[in-house]
Amino acid sequence: MKTRIVNIAYDERGNILITLNIPRKHKAEIENFKDIDLECKLTKFRKKRSLNANDYLWVLADKIAEAVNLTKEDVYRDAIKNVGIYRDFHSLPEAEANTLSHIWNSYGTGWIAEKVDFEADGENIFLRCYYGSSCYNTKQMSRLIDYIVNEARNLDIETATPDELLDMKSKWKGFEKC
Repeated sequence: MKTRIVNIAYDERGNILITLNIPRKHKAEIENFKDIDLECKLTKFRKKRSLNANDYLWVLADKIAEAVNLTKEDVYRDAIKNVGIYRDFHSLPEAEANTLSHIWNSYGTGWIAEKVDFEADGENIFLRCYYGSSCYNTKQMSRLIDYIVNEARNLDIETATPDELLDMKSKWKGFEKC
């Protein structure tokens, strides 16, 4: 909890007496601690980042986009296509390829369906469908974040520390909609 020392005094034995300014909403909680031994650790308050892996990916994508004059969605899609997971569909008639592309793309920004080429028969289509990061496991999300972080660093954009990145990546939980 965030608090502030408002007074420091000393008792007759030279022990330090500290008065803290604690928000009223903690009154009942604090009263439970009166006259019992406590373990206390005082550290300088730092505003906590509430970023999870996906939020951080979007923060960096936005900074990269600004640096290279693209949209953050374009940066994200590029990352998905470079290191993301995908499924290939071969020998689809054109109408089926168009329907699948339309449905796949409707799942979200990172869900990309692209026509790779015509099959050898010249009629049917080879379609590659990329999954959005919402269904990535920890390793897949780590690879995507590492790619975005490297892109940012190549543009001299400040990124999180290695420890912060490791923490974000380790907490990643995909939405398991795949």
